[in-house]
Amino acid sequence: MHHFPFNPTPDTLSFFMVYMSYHIEPHSVGSYLSGICDRLEIYYPDAHCNRESQLVKKTLAGMKKLCSKPICHKQPITRTHLLSVVESLCPSSPYDSILFATMLIIGTCSLLRLGELTVLDNPALRNFRKVVVRDSVKFDESSFSFWLPFHKANQLFEGNHIVIPSHWSVDSLSVFRQYLQLRNSRFPFHPHLWITSQGVVPTCNWFMRRLHHLKPDTHWAGQSMRAGGAMAMAEDRSPPQLIQAAGRWSSDTFQIYICRNPIILNAILAANQNLHLLNHPCN
Repeated sequence: MHHFPFNPTPDTLSFFMVYMSYHIEPHSVGSYLSGICDRLEIYYPDAHCNRESQLVKKTLAGMKKLCSKPICHKQPITRTHLLSVVESLCPSSPYDSILFATMLIIGTCSLLRLGELTVLDNPALRNFRKVVVRDSVKFDESSFSFWLPFHKANQLFEGNHIVIPSHWSVDSLSVFRQYLQLRNSRFPFHPHLWITSQGVVPTCNWFMRRLHHLKPDTHWAGQSMRAGGAMAMAEDRSPPQLIQAAGRWSSDTFQIYICRNPIILNAILAANQNLHLLNHPCN
């Protein structure tokens, strides 16, 4: 269209970033460009080297300053929200309502991503190797656990053992047992843990519709469970490294996450300040 050469030189890539930054969020342009260079490397071996050139890096940094929109922070799900969900449940509650409540509580208490509880809305993009299976569930006296096959920060596809105790005054163990009993009676031979009344793994859209219906005037998103769990741990004076481990963040990603979510940073600072006051010699 613009008669540029096909060879991905630093100049060509720089022009591409300027052009795309006026059409999409500049923070996404770098990911687009990395994917393009990955495909072009077969034909142009210098594609990735040119992608890492100073001209391209400085162009991207400049476009982020020039065209980026303010980050819209989503509200975290608090322990008050979880308690209200638990109180709304009863033995006669619809199956899907119990499923949603269980997923919401488990996702918040274990700092799970929405994509680790659901499948994508587009069937062509779904990967069922990432879905939690029923056989991985194990119970202890005061907690239960399951195996998370994959998450974004796990580059080796080793998975993680997720353990969920009952804390923050939320009896997650009883809620999970209630769901599991209904699930096993309806779908005893289904391999996956999270199953809707239709016998399928819930999609992101399925979960988000119910989340927005829970409290329509809130700005909740898929990250709200994860942010709520991290904030609750910070309020309980958990050290940042423990929050990072619980959320399965890499070190760099966690630092970025804290900077972009000031509500969690404020919770950490407030908890440390309260601890300092409690330990003050005058008290």
